[in-house]
Amino acid sequence: MPHLPRAFFILASVIGATQIMSAPMAAAQSFPPQNAPVQSPWYIEGSGGLDWRMDASRSTTFFSLVGPPVSTPGTNTIAFDPGYNLGLGVGYKLPWGFRAEIEGNYSHYTVSSLSPLSTNGAFPALNGSRLNVQSGGARDEYGGTVNAYYDLPMSVSYVPYIGVGGGLETINAETVTVAGPGGVPHFTEFGGNATDAIILAEVGMTIALNEKWSVVPSYRFQHVFLNSAAFPDNANIFKLGIRYSP
Repeated sequence: MPHLPRAFFILASVIGATQIMSAPMAAAQSFPPQNAPVQSPWYIEGSGGLDWRMDASRSTTFFSLVGPPVSTPGTNTIAFDPGYNLGLGVGYKLPWGFRAEIEGNYSHYTVSSLSPLSTNGAFPALNGSRLNVQSGGARDEYGGTVNAYYDLPMSVSYVPYIGVGGGLETINAETVTVAGPGGVPHFTEFGGNATDAIILAEVGMTIALNEKWSVVPSYRFQHVFLNSAAFPDNANIFKLGIRYSP
């Protein structure tokens, strides 16, 4: 019996030392689990939203289509109704919160009105008054861009981001006919198509629904580099995206 406390102390010491030594090994085995799935850095994102091209003005020359040929310099201001934007992108998550993405998008909207102004008074009816659309005026834009984003490390479930991008866009513009009250004055703006460079800046937030799916609301400002004879093309685009990470 005198030797029992000493034997008990030795046994307790051995058990305690064993537990201390095995604790790091157990932690290493359980966090993270060895069979935990590894999320791919690739993702696919589809989006839809509102495309609102901003009003724009340009210098132009007006021609008379009836009577003796007459031409005069002037300015013209165009306004647009909001349209829609659809996008599909494939992205790759880089270290330190950066992402690279290739995106294709399509926008459709229409002309709302034109305000032609004859600067030397050769066409008194073209006095800058707002003329409403009688026919035509549809705009279709097809674009492809390469974008770079940075995810701000603020939260796991709610991640704000900023980004920029650039690429090319083809614009198909339908000829539009506008007129004032009673059909006078009557004015035509001819359409056409062109492919030009674009740049964009975007802010948004990635809201995680689970490990694979996220909702991504965002705002984008887009500028198209057109020649000086065309209406400037700047657009506000409000999008809601769905992102899948396999």
